[in-house]
Amino acid sequence: MVAVLDNVSRREELQKQLIDKGSKQGFVTYTDILELFPDVESDVPLLDDLMDSLLEAGIEVISKRDEDEAEVKPAKPEALIAASDDDEDDTERDALLQILKKDLT
Repeated sequence: MVAVLDNVSRREELQKQLIDKGSKQGFVTYTDILELFPDVESDVPLLDDLMDSLLEAGIEVISKRDEDEAEVKPAKPEALIAASDDDEDDTERDALLQILKKDLT
């Protein structure tokens, strides 16, 4: 039981670090996510939770290739987009997993 609580608090701490980084620069990269959560590809609920948290914080997730072109800007709450249905969420999740896999190579 204690180990489970330790894992949850560690995950929350890492998630906060990711959100703090994104808040400062206005975005995070898929590489940033993989550095903190190397097994995220095999943990779809974790990936969903991370993406929801970043979206709620107004933080854009970009590919490493886009990082060089990205402007450093503060996150804007009006950039939040609510998903309209589960099919759209599944398609978005599949696309994110593909990008994460591509960034690993």
